Amino acid sequence: MVDDDVDPSNMDDVEWATWTRMGRAEKVHLFSNFVTWEIDRAALPIKPH
Repeated sequence: MVDDDVDPSNMDDVEWATWTRMGRAEKVHLFSNFVTWEIDRAALPIKPH
């Protein structure tokens, strides 16, 4: 579910909406050693097994 100004089929729109509408830094928790997706710029690359 997204706002009317975001096209959910356009990942650039989704990424823009995610980063411009995120709450204050105190409300963001970063967890290590989790697999994430490309939109998460803070994530470490997945290492091959």
